[in-house]
Amino acid sequence: MNKLFYFFGLLIFLSCSDSGKIASKREVKSLSYSEEKVNGISMVSPKSYLEEEDFAPLVEYNFNWVAVSPFAFVRKNNAQIIYNAPFQWESEKPLGVVKAIQSAQGQGLKVMLKPQLWGHDLFTGHIHFNSDTEWQQFENDYSKYIFQMAHIADSCGIDIFCIGTELANFVAQRPQYWTGIIDSVKAIYSGKLTYAENWDQVEKVHFWQSLDYIGSDAYYPLSSADKPSVDNLNEGWEKWCKSLSELSKRVNKKVLFTEWGYRSIEKNAHEPWKHDHQEKVNLSNQTNAYRSYFQSVYHQDWFAGGFLWKWYPNSHGLPQSKDGYTPQGKPSLEVFKQLQKK
Repeated sequence: MNKLFYFFGLLIFLSCSDSGKIASKREVKSLSYSEEKVNGISMVSPKSYLEEEDFAPLVEYNFNWVAVSPFAFVRKNNAQIIYNAPFQWESEKPLGVVKAIQSAQGQGLKVMLKPQLWGHDLFTGHIHFNSDTEWQQFENDYSKYIFQMAHIADSCGIDIFCIGTELANFVAQRPQYWTGIIDSVKAIYSGKLTYAENWDQVEKVHFWQSLDYIGSDAYYPLSSADKPSVDNLNEGWEKWCKSLSELSKRVNKKVLFTEWGYRSIEKNAHEPWKHDHQEKVNLSNQTNAYRSYFQSVYHQDWFAGGFLWKWYPNSHGLPQSKDGYTPQGKPSLEVFKQLQKK
């Protein structure tokens, strides 16, 4: 095991562009209004490695950040976390993650590394175990996974590391664990930290003051209309902007939308987190939702920016549905060229 760990560490050291940097503990900075907006997008992982050409189109539409999300897998009522398994796609394994980061950086993009658990027929926010023994096994596996990703993040000199995604019950049930893992990650990784919580649980997270950003997977319901106008959507944003502004002031941190997006369908702003609703394709609805984001949220002082869900690497021929979240091949893509600041 020690030899394998040494080999992996050497591989990352040799692979990453900033491998000479030594990580150390650092103080988390308070809210600052001078930083440029995070104009980010989440890259879909293909079977093989991501190359620079996969990231090149993002620059044309004024994206300056990209989220790389290596998945680990969990099963219901099972404390084991599976990562770097033979069945996984190469782009999600450690070397593939490094190559993705390098390719993005080669296009001048900043990177958020956002490791994420995935389970079939299991929402990770509901993960629960009945015994302390099971929780400890799960925590040990999660720590190994996150520490491996934190070493990659620091060695490759990325700008934001996300310590978890949509783990509400885990966060609520095991507060001491989260205090400890945040301290441990800070000893490995010297960049900025966030955690991505589901939009309806953001207020309940107890450790925002220990991180650099409040992370929200921002699928806020805005309107139940079939074809909401930009004005309708702006009205829907008002209460959410108010609550996020108050949270930002309370913990003295900016809000980062670690995910946000809308499908190109009717009723796309009613329950925007639902990816399997069968509704009529409506390209204008997606455009309106994006315009509302820029009018209602983007300019707010408390808002750090966000990562749009999602972008498919064209060179790999992955499917792009007409009713999905991606703006690729749709009129809505032009909104980012028009309204997103370079």
